[in-house]
Amino acid sequence: MWRVLAVASVLLVVADAAAQKPSTKSKDKPGATLKPDPLALKPGDAMSARALVTRPPALKGVVSWTLETRKHRSSFSATALSPDGKLYATGGIDGTIRVWETETAKLVRALVGHNSYCYGLAFSPNGKMLASAGSFDATVRLWDVQSGMPLRILKGHPTYVVQVAWSPDGRQVAGAGGESGVVSYWDVATGKHMGQTDLGRPIRDLSWHPEGKRVAVAAPLLAVAMWDVDVNKVTESFGDANSQFQSAAWSPDGKKLAAGGGSYVFIFDDAGKELKKLDGQGYAVEWSHDGKTLATSAATAAKINLWNTETWSLIKSLDTTAYTLAFMPGDLKLIASGSYAYSIINPATAKSETTHTIGGTDPPLWWNNRPIITGVGSAKLSLWDQTSGKFLRSLDGHKSGITALAWAPDGKTIATASHDKTVKLWDPSTGSEVRTIEGHTAPVLAIAFSNDGKLIASGGQGKVVLVHEAATGNLVQTHQGHTDRISALAWAPGQSGLLVSGSNDKTAKLWNPKAGPKEVRSLLEDAAMVVSVGWSPDGKVVITGHDDHRARTWQASTGKLLHTLEVAGSPPQVSSLAWSPNDQMLACGRGNHTLQLWNTRTAGLIHSLQTMAPVVRVSWTPGSTTVISSNADRTARFYDAASGQIRATLLAEDKQLIAVSFDGHYRSDGTLTNELLVVVQLEKSQDTFSPSQFATKYHHKNVPSRVVLTGK
Repeated sequence: MWRVLAVASVLLVVADAAAQKPSTKSKDKPGATLKPDPLALKPGDAMSARALVTRPPALKGVVSWTLETRKHRSSFSATALSPDGKLYATGGIDGTIRVWETETAKLVRALVGHNSYCYGLAFSPNGKMLASAGSFDATVRLWDVQSGMPLRILKGHPTYVVQVAWSPDGRQVAGAGGESGVVSYWDVATGKHMGQTDLGRPIRDLSWHPEGKRVAVAAPLLAVAMWDVDVNKVTESFGDANSQFQSAAWSPDGKKLAAGGGSYVFIFDDAGKELKKLDGQGYAVEWSHDGKTLATSAATAAKINLWNTETWSLIKSLDTTAYTLAFMPGDLKLIASGSYAYSIINPATAKSETTHTIGGTDPPLWWNNRPIITGVGSAKLSLWDQTSGKFLRSLDGHKSGITALAWAPDGKTIATASHDKTVKLWDPSTGSEVRTIEGHTAPVLAIAFSNDGKLIASGGQGKVVLVHEAATGNLVQTHQGHTDRISALAWAPGQSGLLVSGSNDKTAKLWNPKAGPKEVRSLLEDAAMVVSVGWSPDGKVVITGHDDHRARTWQASTGKLLHTLEVAGSPPQVSSLAWSPNDQMLACGRGNHTLQLWNTRTAGLIHSLQTMAPVVRVSWTPGSTTVISSNADRTARFYDAASGQIRATLLAEDKQLIAVSFDGHYRSDGTLTNELLVVVQLEKSQDTFSPSQFATKYHHKNVPSRVVLTGK
């Protein structure tokens, strides 16, 4: 399935694999004792392109290793429940698969290997293997559940893979993905790519019929396709192509198919005859093991419905958002997952018994010689000491999520904007609120201090820019002219007093609040929505970032377009901009999980860096030697600007910040390192350790002083 998540004002499209229904059969299946393929890694190699440790030092008896976090960095979207219900596997943007004890959410192991996101998971029918879909690395991987050993890398799929499903006999694995809707299948024993078919539409779900010869394929704007594996083609279709099918699941006896659409859930017999139409979206559908209950998720309405499959009457409803569903053996519990947590629900009462949070997106935001800040998106900010990582204090007072913040030039005040329609000023040394500025009639999305710290500009969904005195909160100026929400604001360096605003109305406008309410000029019209704005250090050039892959530079005095900087990618937003202090480079953070460094004189591309998640904010050290990318996976990544090599990664955990060097050293305030773990690839297993276990077993000494975030 696909879903769209709003993450730090950046739209992130992610694929969502439905939780595989556990098999009621436990006898061994063919391929249960696969001999692993030879490892492609050699000592010194990173365990994957997404590993936190990019250059692991060689250790005796170890092929490779990396540090990892207990919780997912960003959201998770793929889930699978083991046949016995004891294990729950999850995968997402960080590419690392995590296997949990279902009831307690105790981490059993982490599986590292995919070079892209993990958007599909499925346990084999006997529970001994786990199949994972690696999105843009175009592979399906098979893992030994007990040892963690990677067994097979299944290749041959022509595009990204976001769905994966086992045949009932465990002999074959199907994978699907790509804009044109390609379904592939492989022989498990040999790893051979057996064939593929193209449906012409992105695929949301796969369900293998219990008899093993047909796979139901759900895709938008198509009827549910019945793919016959023996002849490798679609032989029939169920339902109407306009139903916007998003999910599909065969009943345990194979006599009925539940297919979730955009507004209804359809029940078909095994010949395709429609038997029933149930009200509500079917983002996910799941049969109980006894076939007597059908669970459906109307994710956009935040509701789970439980249906009696004999009368098709509604048994109970639960108000919660779920993207995947899975009944535990015995049908006494239902697992429902969101983007960052999963809940264990009692179907009899339709109440959640417990919820386990296993993911998060909030990144650490870095400024030179200022506390590190986390919490944007929530109603409370946290401040951390930049040197030690020690928690300092909270800024708590908004009634809704904080959307943006700005430091006063002297570092003595922080301004925050919020969905609660207010701007608040804070004393960062005490955490106390200085004042609340009202006047906006809609959520405030952008905020900026003037260079002298005397004025604060703010704007948002109300389409106006308000300028207030910082010292009094008095309104100085109201700038009207935008016809859609204001997404970004920035004051020009120097004494010009110019302010630039960017808007979804596809314009960027220059204002001089001291001169009057009218705009100085519009820089462009009808190009693309403006997502971010900025200035050159001398205040002569305006930068605008758009949702069309492009950043543009403009001469502030004339409005002349100077350069268009373009690198294609999806999502296409240029979400953050920062000109280097030495005036030589421009950093453009992107929604497509990359950061580009451009030569400001020639507009030539210097580096394109992988940030592993959508970029929320970019910044520079004063000497322009290090560029920092704060990302929607709870990280800030520090890159050497000259070489493009990563220096270190800063991880935002619930109760601490952890800094990790490129070669595996780490430092944090205190000893709260239970959120950090070590994944070790050996010749016959892939093991997960605590840092202390790893240090003892492999005689590795962590040296915190080796973690250097910034250069000179």
